[in-house]
Amino acid sequence: MASAAVELDDGQVWWGFYTEDLTTTSIGEDKPYNYNCAMRIDGSDPIVGGCTITAIRFPLVYRTSNIRSAKVWIGSELPADGGKADIAEVSILDARLQGIVDGGVPFNEVKLKEPVVIPEGGLYVGFSLKVRAADRNEEKRPIVTAFASGDNDHACFYYSTAEQSWQNLSADYMLALQVAVSGDNIPANAAVGGSFIDIISEPSALADISIPVRAMGAKPVSSIDCQLMVNGEPYGEQRHCDFETPIANFSAQLLSFSVEAPSQAGNADCSLRIDRVNDEANERPEPVHSGTVAVLSAQGRRATVMEEFTGAWCAWCPRGTAAMQMLSDLYPDRFVGIAIHRGDPMQIAGYDAFKPNYDSYPGAFINRNEDVVDPYNGLSGMPITDIVSYTLSQTCEADLAVNATWSEPAIVDIDVTTTFRFSTTQRNYALALVVLQDGLTGSGDDWAQKNNYSGNAEWKDLPYMQTFYELPGLITDYAYDHVAISTSGIERGITGSITSPIVSDEPQHFVTTIDLSDKRAAARPAARPHRSHAHLSSYRHRCQRSPRPRYRRRGQRRQQHQPQPASQCFLFP
Repeated sequence: MASAAVELDDGQVWWGFYTEDLTTTSIGEDKPYNYNCAMRIDGSDPIVGGCTITAIRFPLVYRTSNIRSAKVWIGSELPADGGKADIAEVSILDARLQGIVDGGVPFNEVKLKEPVVIPEGGLYVGFSLKVRAADRNEEKRPIVTAFASGDNDHACFYYSTAEQSWQNLSADYMLALQVAVSGDNIPANAAVGGSFIDIISEPSALADISIPVRAMGAKPVSSIDCQLMVNGEPYGEQRHCDFETPIANFSAQLLSFSVEAPSQAGNADCSLRIDRVNDEANERPEPVHSGTVAVLSAQGRRATVMEEFTGAWCAWCPRGTAAMQMLSDLYPDRFVGIAIHRGDPMQIAGYDAFKPNYDSYPGAFINRNEDVVDPYNGLSGMPITDIVSYTLSQTCEADLAVNATWSEPAIVDIDVTTTFRFSTTQRNYALALVVLQDGLTGSGDDWAQKNNYSGNAEWKDLPYMQTFYELPGLITDYAYDHVAISTSGIERGITGSITSPIVSDEPQHFVTTIDLSDKRAAARPAARPHRSHAHLSSYRHRCQRSPRPRYRRRGQRRQQHQPQPASQCFLFP
């Protein structure tokens, strides 16, 4: 069957966990692959439980001739081995597959041969396709998703051929997949207030919050009458809001409010009560907790984490090394640089799961912000020093203390104490651990650092770049610093490392062990002082350092220094 626009009858709507107002991202295997993806619809869902499905739609990152054998399907269970579903399957003609073009998200819409009623036990809806070649970025990660929000555990299932099993990725992603549904459960005029990320505020300050208004009925939402609620009581006057562009089914638009924070440590819990929709009584009037404006009991100590992607083969990457040293000197004990090597002997599996959507090296993330920055030059005219300074100025909601001890020459016992300075049930946090090592060296061509700054006068007088100006174009005896050699929970955090609910000033403890026996650093370091930072939080177990220059050839050892691992801990919201 061809993929073509499906005309909906009156009372039918497109429904899914993913909605078109969300910011999209994409996932994939970076290689030719047979993809099988799905979501689960619960039979007890208050809106679509018991409804009838007549069509399925999903977008792709790009229209490409390298995608074949696409189909949509419905099953009572996830198909074993990604095979045939037991309720319905419809193939899509390859020539009619659509992908994102010119910023839009065109869907591949497929009408079912027979309608399917969502049973009490629920069902799975999915699609499958084969990518024959992955020469372009859009073929490497072709599956469109949005980042997960809330606690839904049905929004994204993904079949892994490596694990030979279905993986539930709902904690991180919502699959771009929707069904055309009709039924008595779907109201005509309905809207609810969505959630916002908790806001940390100064006492008695006005905090600006943005609450999503989500259309929950068959009719687009053109207007609402609403009341902001704070700690269960009306706050301010009731508002009437007209939307210039009506809110499409199950999509959302933001409404802005100002809320006075508590005068002392505590929370102002906010929700939005929507009384009328399209000048009719709201058919989903019950207010839902949206978020919290919190005043901290104490100010945590913030650090900045730079995760920089680099490689010995990358001739422009030495400026990332220069940036690491510069920022470490400018912000001692408050900057953590992590060199993530790709395509050379220092690449590790732990960071392979974290696949940023860019192909420019060197590139870096600051505190996991979605913007990729140049580790030396910064972003869009903003110097890297200003970016780091800004992140350090942000409010920090937790203190992080780490005790790392060596129980054996290559075994590190780590005890992390996290103390939040506000209470919340809204946020999910987790710890991630990284072990770094300085002074890594090796023999062979793949250990030689390429260097385009050799004799390059444009870089000679720039801060921390003179050493690379003086070094040759191929540095064959280079010693690498800040290298990530072991990780735990680097993509999604360590499950159970932070538990909910979070209670202000109540310490949470997490204990784990890291085995470095198969890593590059197995020597036992001498005792060193402990230092701790927080959010994105890091603990750095550091070696004694000598004055610059930091960049050295093998054999040019720093005084009082032996290459030793340094344990890092980060707190991810």
